[in-house]
Amino acid sequence: KRKHRKSHGKIGFLELTRMIAKRWGEVDDETRQYCKMMAAMELVKYKEDMESYNVYKGRLEAIGEIPQDMKDRLAKKKRAADRKQGGAA
Repeated sequence: KRKHRKSHGKIGFLELTRMIAKRWGEVDDETRQYCKMMAAMELVKYKEDMESYNVYKGRLEAIGEIPQDMKDRLAKKKRAADRKQGGAA
């Protein structure tokens, strides 16, 4: 369970979500198309970056060298999966 975080008191998450949704619904088609195009471009870039990362990671694993940050992330992912399995049983 996440710790309670102190709010800045200016706007709540629900109110912010509603405001964004309302404004997005009022956006003109040209702006909406631009945003969707930018999102699609970012998705392509993300997939290319992940492909590059996975190739790099594969090469390191093949020679038996894994940087500490990768080891930490893998350990964290394994702990989360173990907790999930333990909770589902």
